[in-house]
Amino acid sequence: MRNLVALKFNVGLHTEDNMAKGHKIGHAKYPDFNQIDIEIRKGMDWCCYIDSFGIGMQYDKACGHKEAGDTPVGQQCCVIAVPEDFAIEALSLFPDDLTKLTSLEFKTFYNDKAHAHESADHIDQDVLDAITAKEGLSIAVPEKANALDRDHPDRGIRKNDRKIWADFKKKVGVTIV
Repeated sequence: MRNLVALKFNVGLHTEDNMAKGHKIGHAKYPDFNQIDIEIRKGMDWCCYIDSFGIGMQYDKACGHKEAGDTPVGQQCCVIAVPEDFAIEALSLFPDDLTKLTSLEFKTFYNDKAHAHESADHIDQDVLDAITAKEGLSIAVPEKANALDRDHPDRGIRKNDRKIWADFKKKVGVTIV
């Protein structure tokens, strides 16, 4: 298992007052994690690094930039889970912008905010429609059992391994420390 540190922060929007070079008004405004030593980032842009060495961006889907909720209007809460050396430097560069989450806080955010909107299953409707059509024509459908078994890798109904943190962390081999 890889040990990662969860960091929570708010993502704002660029305005005329806070424009950075190359950004457009209304585009997301993140902390400039590219200030983190390039050796720690393995020579990568920060957003590529967190996808390669972390688990990507986890956004609060219950509250976007324009809705009320846990974050101020115009901001969206985001959590990244990254290796410890990246987290230590990020916390030292942006102490007022980042919060380190405990494992339980991350699990709660992941399940209740970032992935609560997702379905428990991925459904391949084309496969299910084909099975129904074959059965309607009295054609044997030997693949039906596998298609309806949500834990079988064949197309059909599949368990969404990203919906619940306990399932996803096993899949990607990650522990939040």
